Amino acid sequence: MLYTFYTTHLIMQILKFIVSVCFLLTCTVTTHAAIIVVNDPTDNGQIDGLCDLRDALYSASINISVDACTAGQSGVQDIVIIQVPGPIQLNSTIAVFGAVTVATNIGAPAVEIKAANERRHFRVSPNSFEDSNFSMANLILSGGNATSDNGGAISFVSVNSRFERIELTDMVFLNNHATIGGALSLDNVNANHVSIINSEFINNTAASFAGAIYGERLVLPGSSATSLTLNNNLFLNNHSSNNVGAVYIGNQGGNEFNTEMIGNVYIGNTATEDIGALHINGIITPWNISISNNLWLFNQSSDQAGAIFVSSAVISTLSNSVIAFNQARIGGGILARFDDALINLYHSTVIHNSATSSGDNIYVYGDARITSQSNVIAYPRHGDNCSGLLGTNLSSSRNNLVDDMSCEMLSSTSLLSIADPHLSGFSSSDDYFPGFQPTAASPALDNSECSLLVDAIGNSRPNDGDGNGLAFCDMGGLEAPSNTDLIWSDAFGL
Repeated sequence: MLYTFYTTHLIMQILKFIVSVCFLLTCTVTTHAAIIVVNDPTDNGQIDGLCDLRDALYSASINISVDACTAGQSGVQDIVIIQVPGPIQLNSTIAVFGAVTVATNIGAPAVEIKAANERRHFRVSPNSFEDSNFSMANLILSGGNATSDNGGAISFVSVNSRFERIELTDMVFLNNHATIGGALSLDNVNANHVSIINSEFINNTAASFAGAIYGERLVLPGSSATSLTLNNNLFLNNHSSNNVGAVYIGNQGGNEFNTEMIGNVYIGNTATEDIGALHINGIITPWNISISNNLWLFNQSSDQAGAIFVSSAVISTLSNSVIAFNQARIGGGILARFDDALINLYHSTVIHNSATSSGDNIYVYGDARITSQSNVIAYPRHGDNCSGLLGTNLSSSRNNLVDDMSCEMLSSTSLLSIADPHLSGFSSSDDYFPGFQPTAASPALDNSECSLLVDAIGNSRPNDGDGNGLAFCDMGGLEAPSNTDLIWSDAFGL
């Protein structure tokens, strides 16, 4: 009876796990998928009547039972459930070449997987397109090291087949290192869908490029049915000894694909050369990207682009975001460059950024362009808010609030407000967003057209901030509450 009770209980937990994980990850599971339970935290390579993580993933990949693990099934996405508390210490890299989902039990704490010395955790390369789905959730991958290779924790590689779907949810990537892509490398994998959601990338490093994520043609271009989703992630204190402190997304030579980047937070990422946090790079063909509700704070590079670098035919709509206290030689906050790159900057707050040469908050050059509407751009730390070689379509730029005369390229003179925005002081909420809402004295208060329902941190728009009975949106990325009583003082300027 005891055996029957626990067996039934385990089956019910597995069924709940399948429903929950597949709802979250949109994985494809049929009645033939194998459920493989990891009950051994070791990685000793011995036949011991248990199922460790390596044995489970091999069983899923080769569809043969390894040690006490259930055999995987061909052509479906098997599920590996980690039922040990961890940490799991790997002895070498694990190769994965079959469709698989790897996660913990529902509601269980995240399990840490520690990489072997001078090794990454996983190399994922599907044998066939029918076996090309990979999903992972609720794990901590720490200490990976691909010293002379890409992807410190996971390297996704398309050799025999490209990927159908790659999904990473509720993950933590901690203290990983590689030459390129300190935590993740997705180099020419050409997947139909890639999603990285609700995950944290902390203290990862790259010797050459992209401290946290390197993705070049990670999604198959040229189809409305392919997509990249990068939402609600934290990038904290990642570093590159050359370029791109945190995230590189590139599409060199390909047509566009659907790209969504919502609710990400970039704090304290650094690059020894260019681009402190995020680089989006296209080549030749226009590529439309939606970036909203993001925060860039205290990112730094030694040369170009403290926070964001958009280049080469990328058409990005950057809205409802806050970009503050980032630093570079040129373009302390935002830099657009080359081949008709375009930034549509909308309802964002770009303040307190620093450039030791020019363009504290925004720098544009080459034949790049920027259009701007309903933004607050102010408090440059060294010189001017805006600088560069300008090629903007002024007819689509209007109603921006800046505190100097350097941003004429953002609006025609009659549509540009020159004034101190009188924002509230610096604070940090649980979701890392700073203060900088309009105070009762701010000209940004109730002074903008509005097509957005919420601000950068989810506050409703519009609010009647000045209490006159009419609700209009505030300029910038943050909406003041109704009847705000925030009082401005010089100390808020920092």
